Amino acid sequence: MAITKEKREQITKLLEEHVPWRTIKQLAKCGEGTIMSIRDEMVRKGFDEDKEISIKLSRVSVLALGKLEEAIESGDVKAKDLSVVAGVSLDKRLLLSGRATSRVEHVRSDTAALREQLANVIDIPHVETVPKTAEIPEKTAKTASL
Repeated sequence: MAITKEKREQITKLLEEHVPWRTIKQLAKCGEGTIMSIRDEMVRKGFDEDKEISIKLSRVSVLALGKLEEAIESGDVKAKDLSVVAGVSLDKRLLLSGRATSRVEHVRSDTAALREQLANVIDIPHVETVPKTAEIPEKTAKTASL
């Protein structure tokens, strides 16, 4: 059965307003296949799919966080799971606010080569290189080989 022009326009308007599909199905008395077909056509014509997904994910996050908050308040979340919930929640909050969510530290044990490279790039007076390994006194070297 073909969909009427009026119903197509109604569904298009609801999709443009980012109304949840469940509500669209009830209001337009149609199935998900019809909604998907109209949505696909809208995307081909330039509908902002990224905005739609962002709005839906935001709704899902808010609903999930509300349910999680209720579960925590009622004591339904086990104590061992609270640290995971707290860590993930904080991480996502920092990410959304543009703050760092991780810290990367680069540690170099041998900086002599780096200092030499920097000395060649930057006009620095001669930099003495540090030996890569400390010299082992002869007595210790003999003991170490036993």
